[in-house]
Amino acid sequence: MAVYKCKMCGGSLEPAQSETVCRCGYCGTVQTLPQTDNEKLRQLFDRANSFRLKNDFDSAAMVYENIITEYPEEAEAHWGICLCRYGIEYVKDPRTGKRIATCHRTQYRSILEDPDFAMAVRYADGAAESVYREEAAYINAVQQKLLDISRKEEPFDIFICYKETDSVGNRTTDSVIAQDIYEALADKGYRVFFSRITLEDKLGKEYEPYIFSALNSAKIMLVVGTKPENFNSVWVKNEWGRYLALAEKSDDKDIIPCYRDMSPYDLPQELQALQSQDVSKVGYIQDLIRGIEKILGSDMMAAAGGTVFSAESLVERAKIFLEDGIFDQAEKYCEKALDADPKNAEAYLGKLLAELKLTDENQLMNVRRPIGRNDNYEKAYRFADDALKKRLCTYEMNSRYLYAVSLTEGNASQSNLVKAISIFETLGAYSGAAEGKNRAERQLREIGENDYLEAKALVENSTDGRDYIKAKKILEEAGADPRSADLIAICNEKLEEKYQKAYELLRHAHSADDFSYVQKLFEEINGYKDSGRHAFTCAMKFDETSEYEQEHLEEERRRNEAVLMEKELLVRAAENQMREKKKTSMVIFFSLIAAVSAALTFKNADSAIKYNFVLFGSERPMIVIFSCILVASLIMIEWAAKGTVKISRWQMQKLAIAVVTIMTTYLVYNTTESIIYAAVVLALHCAAVFLAVVSGKLYYRKIKK
Repeated sequence: MAVYKCKMCGGSLEPAQSETVCRCGYCGTVQTLPQTDNEKLRQLFDRANSFRLKNDFDSAAMVYENIITEYPEEAEAHWGICLCRYGIEYVKDPRTGKRIATCHRTQYRSILEDPDFAMAVRYADGAAESVYREEAAYINAVQQKLLDISRKEEPFDIFICYKETDSVGNRTTDSVIAQDIYEALADKGYRVFFSRITLEDKLGKEYEPYIFSALNSAKIMLVVGTKPENFNSVWVKNEWGRYLALAEKSDDKDIIPCYRDMSPYDLPQELQALQSQDVSKVGYIQDLIRGIEKILGSDMMAAAGGTVFSAESLVERAKIFLEDGIFDQAEKYCEKALDADPKNAEAYLGKLLAELKLTDENQLMNVRRPIGRNDNYEKAYRFADDALKKRLCTYEMNSRYLYAVSLTEGNASQSNLVKAISIFETLGAYSGAAEGKNRAERQLREIGENDYLEAKALVENSTDGRDYIKAKKILEEAGADPRSADLIAICNEKLEEKYQKAYELLRHAHSADDFSYVQKLFEEINGYKDSGRHAFTCAMKFDETSEYEQEHLEEERRRNEAVLMEKELLVRAAENQMREKKKTSMVIFFSLIAAVSAALTFKNADSAIKYNFVLFGSERPMIVIFSCILVASLIMIEWAAKGTVKISRWQMQKLAIAVVTIMTTYLVYNTTESIIYAAVVLALHCAAVFLAVVSGKLYYRKIKK
């Protein structure tokens, strides 16, 4: 099971398989999840989420971009880019304890119009889509509130970006230097945004709208720092990164890095290419003010009556830049022409060409996307004379025609063909429009027929709810085919049967397995009525019930283990008791044998002693037999009593065995005067000992089992 990190609090999430929405067990927030169990993708999401939780939105956005490069239909990655683009941080509401979105990167464009939000909604399933839309609506409300505040703020000339406090909360050297610069510039009459002073009357309020307004209005940003890590700290980088993005879109914004106690090569890579100021040099304040006056003073000079060029000459210069493919300069000179003549249609036309990267007006006849709603086109047409209006009208109609043609090319979708037909109809008698419309309608009929047959096959050959959903979607997109209504009715009937079955099972579900099964049934028909919501409810119930059942099973397991252990102990006690009885019986049995054999052995020995240690007649074999039985019995007694025999350890039994063996051997030798007979007797006693050891060992193992 894949484990993800909560986007709000960073806690671990363990969703069910194929689940795209889950609730965090730590902060209680419902949130969306990636649509894959790919381990590499999971690690990338965790890395991006880690950056975003630290408010390092740029690094997080780069990771999300890498995900989209490899997985372009991953809705969660598109949503992640939205969160980074608008600097969304989820903070804990002290009143409710819930995590709410705050915006650190306000944009003029609503998040609801963001292309990545559109892609997230497009690729999400039903449950995830509703969460995206709800969250985006809340973020949009927050954003509009911030914009309303920012619009009321006065513009600034200069924005000073710096790190206010260090890691332990003490004021930094950067802040002191920044305040010196602020006071020098304020004395010169410039409106300077310096957060330490500018925001001191905004305590208890959100700073973002004031920062946003200042970033957009300021013509110059001074980035002040004394350490590389201060330049790269999260909030400092957030400010200069946002301003850098604004500067790339506008020629009237400049950034000046101001450093001390470090090399300019240690500046962030994005700032190294800019002209910087070493504030450790003597007179740096004067040098900095002089540079700012050159930048801001140039506008004042133009307003005061410096050399002014006519709008026509500036437009001609812009056309030369267009011919050379230098589009940024062409747009710049068109802007200058509009400063001289705000109603110059040719200047707006030049801006349109620069925007579309066209080197000549005639190339507008090759544009394959509508230009009618382009802001520069609208203004060019608004202020154009009759001749230019006629040309612009031709360009606009041709761009719509070519766009409609492009929609019909290749494997055109139904939606594209419907859109193309609509465009061809608006073109009226334009050359080729009627033929294009007929061709698109023919393609649409062919697709409709193929779609109808595909949907019919799905309905007739499948019992899977997903196929009914797919067939219904195909038929609904097919348009006004009269045959579709019957098939849609069949799909609805089949889906309703499955829905009612799942709903009835949900009403009677109790166990985790019940909820898991019902969840699968609702997921199968996700998209029909409120099946997605019921599937999510089942997932929540599954988690709750599974946890309870797991605790119950664990308790039952512990009880069973205790019972089994008790039974095992009783069995072992009974076995030990039986084993002890057997051992006692063996000790008694072999003790009796030993006593009898000892009596007979010593009786024969006593008789031999009377006759000078000589055995007569049957006494010789009898004493050998009984002495062998005696030594064997003594060994068996030790086996029975101790469960083991150690020959090397001398005890009373071993001493008795040795005495009996030596005595019997001596009596036989003294009687026969043959060392051979004596050796045989000794060997018989040793054999008796060996056999007793082996037999006792085998028997003891048997009773032990």
